[in-house]
Formats: sequence, C-alpha cells, structure tokens
Amino acid sequence: MLPHVAALNILGAAMARSTASLDSSGHQDLSNASVVNAACTTSLHYAFVESEHPYKAAVVSNWKVVFPENVKWMTVEFDPQCGTAQPEDSLQLYVRPIGGSDFVSGDALGDDEDGVQNNWPVLTKFSGANNWPQMAIVLPGNELFFSLETASDYVQDEKATNYGFRCLVVGYEWPHAPGDGLKHLESELAFLGGMCAASLMKKDLQLPPASGKFNSITKLI
Repeated sequence: MLPHVAALNILGAAMARSTASLDSSGHQDLSNASVVNAACTTSLHYAFVESEHPYKAAVVSNWKVVFPENVKWMTVEFDPQCGTAQPEDSLQLYVRPIGGSDFVSGDALGDDEDGVQNNWPVLTKFSGANNWPQMAIVLPGNELFFSLETASDYVQDEKATNYGFRCLVVGYEWPHAPGDGLKHLESELAFLGGMCAASLMKKDLQLPPASGKFNSITKLI
C-alpha cells in the first residue's frame, strides 16, 4: 500500500509544479498552483498561566486558555520551580473533547468555573516537588484548562515547596491544503513499516511453532 500512496503524492506534487505559469517578466507565477508551504515552527499564540506564589490552602482554582480555532495543537512547558507542599495539593490539566461546547475564539486567559466539568482530564495529576514534567508536553486542540486543588496545610513544614505552578502554553497552527491526507497516510504507513521491521529484528522474537509437515520431514532426515 505504501508504494501506491507515495506514487500518488509524487504525482500530486508534479501536477502542482506543472500548473505554475510564467508571467510577462519571465518569473514563475505560483498563485494558481497548489503549493503547500512547510509548517511553521514558530507561533504567535502563547499565554503564561500561573498560581499565586505561595498558593492558597483549601481552595480550588481554575484557569482557562483559549486560542483561535486555527490552532490545532499546543505545548505546555512548566517552570522548574513548580511544586506543592503535600500530595493532596495537585494540578490537573483538561482539554476540550471533539464536538464540545463552543467558546469565544481568540486568545483569552482567566478563571473558569464550569469549563473543567465539560472537558477531559489528560496526563496525571502533578504534585510534590519532583512530579512535574521536565520537558514540554504536547496536547491536541486549542483549549486548555487548569485546575489546582489544595487541602488544608497539615504538613506545617517551612522547608516544603509551596510555590504552586507556572507554565507557558504555546498554540500552533496547522495549515490545511489539498493532498495533506495522503501525505499523513504515507507518513503513518512508513512509521508502521519501520515498527514492524524493528520487531522482526529483535533477538527475543517469538516464532510460531512449526507445522506438522515440517516436523515429519525433519524426523525423516
């Protein structure tokens, strides 16, 4: 299947180049060609989300980040200072499910009381001093919710980390163009083929038992 999909992608790229024409000055006009630009690695959509430092005890605080609808995925990078004084003080992230209720588009940041109940929790709850992501995490969609739940301060430890959290959320656009589906399919098929090849090269590969005919032949030999 992979060779046929790759051939279609090559044919589509050749057709896109052939539809480009030359203007009167001899330069190539790409206005009518279906040329797909490479996805940009930078973004104009970002927001900082943070709790109070130190955070309050025995409260539930919610934050919401909403990017425009053309944002298709987000990255979240936490500050190294993030931490809570006790395991009961934890941060949970939520994303909007596909087909969820609509919100006003545009960059927005603020408290949200009802949004958390209508969204899906992702990853694990973050708490303590060492249970925080050390690298940026990638999440789908254009809306992200934060819920910080804290209990009463029973630890009473002056050395405990009560910083709370602070993170940078960056939204990335994904330009849609004709032929993107086949390109994604080719990438997935190539990745799947690589996984199968890696599995066949394992030293502890479990082979199926030999058939009865093969056993009878070996006995005769």
